[in-house]
Amino acid sequence: MIPLENQWRAAIEDASRSMIGKKQRLAQSTRERIAKHLRMIATMTDKGPWEITPADLDAIFTRLQGDVSTTAYYAYKTSVRTFYSWAASSGRVRRSPVEEWENGTDPRAIPIPHGWQLPLTRWADYLRAASRSEKTIQSYTWKVAQFARETGASTPADAGPRDLESWMSRHTWERETYRQAHTSLKRFYAWAVPLYADSDPTRDLPAPLVSFPAPRPVTEAEYAEALDGAGDPRVSLMIELAGSLGMRRGEVARASTRDVTTDSRGNPWLIIHGKGSKVRSVPLPLWIYDQITAMPPGYLFPGQIDQTNGHGGHLSDRYVGKLVRAHLPQDKTMHKLRHRFATQAYASSHDLMAVQQLLGHSSPAITQRYIQISEDNLITAMMGTPRPGIMGELDRKEESR
Repeated sequence: MIPLENQWRAAIEDASRSMIGKKQRLAQSTRERIAKHLRMIATMTDKGPWEITPADLDAIFTRLQGDVSTTAYYAYKTSVRTFYSWAASSGRVRRSPVEEWENGTDPRAIPIPHGWQLPLTRWADYLRAASRSEKTIQSYTWKVAQFARETGASTPADAGPRDLESWMSRHTWERETYRQAHTSLKRFYAWAVPLYADSDPTRDLPAPLVSFPAPRPVTEAEYAEALDGAGDPRVSLMIELAGSLGMRRGEVARASTRDVTTDSRGNPWLIIHGKGSKVRSVPLPLWIYDQITAMPPGYLFPGQIDQTNGHGGHLSDRYVGKLVRAHLPQDKTMHKLRHRFATQAYASSHDLMAVQQLLGHSSPAITQRYIQISEDNLITAMMGTPRPGIMGELDRKEESR
């Protein structure tokens, strides 16, 4: 069987040579942009180019909408549409999967009602003025726009409490997605009243239940095996940044040699660019410091994301996660390496606030969900609790001596 990477490479090269259609030929820059987008799509699926279904496209573009801007989302969509139109016309596929997907499952195929467009644009500007990250803004506005599309309310003022309850109840989301939708709508109407609505229909909207699974960090044996089996020094460093510094995949993707600094005593530190444009600094172990300072200047993991003024970009969050996950057990993700760091850092320091700061959490309650308490510590805590009356009897015996 031909490896997936080779299948996609051959398909992209074939399409580029005959781009696109029987009479029209696209400019070189357009062909290069389409090829770039398709290479990214290839990293987001475990299927070959001719096996992709409308459901696969729906899953891919649902993930993309959280990673790229609206403009980039439509650019990707155009590239994929063009590629599969060529594939259908040349007999590679019987029918373009994009057609069925766009006609049936993509909510963005439904236009946002006109009465919502200005409020959403102004709300996005308000969030930018409040220093919210573009990823957060996209997530918030996407959910509110989805509500506007699917309910048919002409304006924010036309949506009532029953519309919100009905919309939330008919979806079968994960709890985290329910929470995101609830938060997005609550924050939108907190801003929109009284500018675009007379009252807040979310006031009595029940909050979704929140439950947090027990932490399941990558074990020490799994961590060692991942490092031993990585083979590629680049992937090994990704694993170490997550498992030994507690970095998120997006933070790993954006790490640069420029982020290395030293304190007044000469100790190395790493500046980490975290979620919501937050920046934190963490002590840098010497063995990782040596690896980073031996690398060429710039991003540690060069790629095509965030290229500016001819300067090279970095790999995407998702691709970094995919490279790392290939060396972890099937039930573990790259984020579980961050749990491993939290567990080990707390076990060695017993300082929850320090671990919180190293992880970049806004609350120690969040940090607690990352830490797995060892069985030995549980036994010690339990055995340190005496039976009722035992200590009192011992005290009396001591006094009688």
